[in-house]
Amino acid sequence: MSKTYTMTKKGFFKKEFTLEEIKKVTQGAFQYGSWDNGSRLTDQLNPNEIIVYKAERMGRGFIINLQNPQKLELTMNYFATDDDINNVYDFLDCMMQCNIHPILDEDGTTLKDIKDIKAAREFELAFNRRTLVENIERGVSTIFAVMNPIDVDFRLFENLSEDEFMKAYTSYLDRCQNWDYYYMAPAFYKNDQDEVIMRYVYTTMTISVGPRRAFLPFGAQGEMFESALPNARIHFVDSEDNFKVLDFSLPYSKFADYIQEFETYDANHVIIPKLSYHDLVSMMELEASKMN
Repeated sequence: MSKTYTMTKKGFFKKEFTLEEIKKVTQGAFQYGSWDNGSRLTDQLNPNEIIVYKAERMGRGFIINLQNPQKLELTMNYFATDDDINNVYDFLDCMMQCNIHPILDEDGTTLKDIKDIKAAREFELAFNRRTLVENIERGVSTIFAVMNPIDVDFRLFENLSEDEFMKAYTSYLDRCQNWDYYYMAPAFYKNDQDEVIMRYVYTTMTISVGPRRAFLPFGAQGEMFESALPNARIHFVDSEDNFKVLDFSLPYSKFADYIQEFETYDANHVIIPKLSYHDLVSMMELEASKMN
């Protein structure tokens, strides 16, 4: 569920919308990035989907599309935080002050002046909070936050007031994006038989977030990908030996057995500590002993 606003060039943007001009208009208030194939933040910008956020409270951010220099699209994803929504309308306020109006949403609503932005801000803050509380029974949902996806179990926030819910939800998203870690997203390949192969990678001595069980991420759905899931494997790279790919790997199900007791990250992931080459060798020896 999302809400999209569209702006067309005029005023300050007489020629076209560019990120450089947007940065000038917003006076450096925001930071910008794009997601890679694992929905992880990178500074390699994709004009179709630029994530806009503030580093002090990351939340979900919002998305701008600069593919068409004549038109600027802004998308706000639910379920957001108060900070996310305020950032959206602060951004629109900057556009309005630079004579970018009217601002249109997909429902045909028009924001003609600052008063309209204020009213829309207040409505969306209330709507988002109410929707969060009313939908608590949905359980685990994947939230595509600024840094990486987060699997939030909304049942953690049962019996909280609206204010308490929003505070806890915001803190949860912030906590999950303020670790010095690597988020392990799977990669998919085709082998010589045209079969889809699913692979994870762990780099030694790197704090990582890994799934308790291999699963198909958003965008990797359908029979072709489902056939790869049972045979998902994890490979290892040695950071202490020029990032050499080690000559052994494991079915992800076996690696998952090893990591179950690690610290919880979110509903479906754990925090994998700095495992050394020798830790991995010990793991492989343990697996070999089970087979004898």
